[in-house]
Amino acid sequence: MTPPSGFGHSCLSKDSSADVTLHLRARLRDPESFVRLAAAEVLAKRIDPSLAPISWLLTDRNFEVRLSAVQFLGRIRDPEIAQALLPF
Repeated sequence: MTPPSGFGHSCLSKDSSADVTLHLRARLRDPESFVRLAAAEVLAKRIDPSLAPISWLLTDRNFEVRLSAVQFLGRIRDPEIAQALLPF
């Protein structure tokens, strides 16, 4: 199954409210990889250290989800996160 074109990226990436962030974080555990990817891509555009606990996405079975996690986590200046990114 493929996502609809645009899959909410434009709207969700502009809204950084706590409700939207909570919804996106919940979608990171969706069984469909395209849903996890869409949520990860939107979150990856934010520089919000409070989202650092999503580092578990580095082990997602979908390469594109892992890549989005690397892109997001790479922008957060945290030594522990930097260590987690070394293998990538």
